[in-house]
Amino acid sequence: MPHAELVVHLDRVADNYRKIQTQIGPQVSAAAMVKADGYGLGASEIVPTLRAAGCRMFFVARLDEALAVRDNATDCSILVLDGPGDGDVDQFVPNGVFPVINSLHQLALWRQQAAHGDHPLPAVLHVDTGMSRLGFPPDEFEALAAAPTELLEGLQVQLVMSHLASADERDIAQSSDQLDRFLAVRAALGAGSASLANSAGIFLGDEYHFEMVRPGYALYGGNPQPERLEHNPMAAVVQLHAPVLQVFEAEPGSTVGYGATHRVDRPMRLATLAVGYGDGFLRAGSGRGSVFVNGHEAPIVGRISMDLTTVDVGDIPAPLVQPGTMVEIIGDGRTVDHVAADAGTIGYEVLTDLGRRYHRRYSGRPLSINEVFEHVGGKPYFDALVDRFYQGVLSDKVLSAMYPEDLSEARRNTADFLAQYWGGPDDYNQRRGHPRLRMRHAPFHINQAARDAWIHHMTEAVDETDGASEEAKAMLLQYFSTAADHMINQPG
Repeated sequence: MPHAELVVHLDRVADNYRKIQTQIGPQVSAAAMVKADGYGLGASEIVPTLRAAGCRMFFVARLDEALAVRDNATDCSILVLDGPGDGDVDQFVPNGVFPVINSLHQLALWRQQAAHGDHPLPAVLHVDTGMSRLGFPPDEFEALAAAPTELLEGLQVQLVMSHLASADERDIAQSSDQLDRFLAVRAALGAGSASLANSAGIFLGDEYHFEMVRPGYALYGGNPQPERLEHNPMAAVVQLHAPVLQVFEAEPGSTVGYGATHRVDRPMRLATLAVGYGDGFLRAGSGRGSVFVNGHEAPIVGRISMDLTTVDVGDIPAPLVQPGTMVEIIGDGRTVDHVAADAGTIGYEVLTDLGRRYHRRYSGRPLSINEVFEHVGGKPYFDALVDRFYQGVLSDKVLSAMYPEDLSEARRNTADFLAQYWGGPDDYNQRRGHPRLRMRHAPFHINQAARDAWIHHMTEAVDETDGASEEAKAMLLQYFSTAADHMINQPG
């Protein structure tokens, strides 16, 4: 009997990131929320995917989450929302991760760490503007704003952030109030870049974007504003299918499931599915919603139990419902948001509750640099190839198409991007010294003409190189073409 299968479409995660970047424009950067193991979908897969799409900053909730993802983002900044504690503050700097500072107490702990180094430590300050959950409360922020030189000694404020409480609701009065408070916070502090918008806040308007936004739920296919957006602009990322274990003919007068909550009043054909709340299919959805069997809707009847769910398949042709038939639990017919509504909850809970008993399959995984090395004859071959590519792509003719006013800036930015995107020299990625907050406020973009020139030079470099199979050459072109596509801003 097949197992229930959860499919995570990584290419759609990347597409959603690019949609958000298009929404906010080239002058704003997008960090990514990957806490709770990438919203339950596997941070070890999500982080490299988003990094390949251009993301250079990741937020997690706990320090152990940061340590778990750092090796998949060695050239990126990883920030811990919970901030430092007395027992772990000394673990941030050696591991190259950063705390978000939420209080005067945490600020004092981080300032003590700065005293041990020769350079100022980056500081990310979270100020509460109406959530009453994490962040400097008003009285503590007033104290900070009154004595910034003393309280920020040894620190360099690089980011000031707050969090919207109701951005996904139709009435934006609270969001507007928080925006006003945040503008006052930024003016009072007078340092650092600013970030306010979560997934829902991104769609409230440009005034909420500042220099950085922090999408989470939207990256994973959830509707960022279910009360305001008629259609979800994000691509669905997860699909969940479970097999039929048994088809059962129920007679009138019988009952279905625990507690006999569904009484059969006519002959019914039922299918028992190998999925339940032990897999994260919430019990609160019992007797509500439906699944899809070969495109046919089948209502859930009775209570969802730990391992099993029962559905009414009486209106579906019998040959289409047999033991082993795979049934869509989450997918095109029933999205994460639909399943959440059936259970009286939110899609965040559905995603993060998806259990570990499923067979997980990841599709659309981006090529990694190690995979490219493996297929093209190792790193020396690849380095030689990239050198030839640099000679073509860093020519004045190509660069002038991107930066006609300043070729030196174009050359510097292009080389920096290539080093980040394609790995660059080993010491670039292996760097572990004094931490540096990597904030790319104006993401590097190229236009269509420059993209075409890049691909032309890459194709020439590949074709002129001996020692690689046609398959390897095709892989290289795919890898570099994808990178160039990610950088396109607007055709021109």
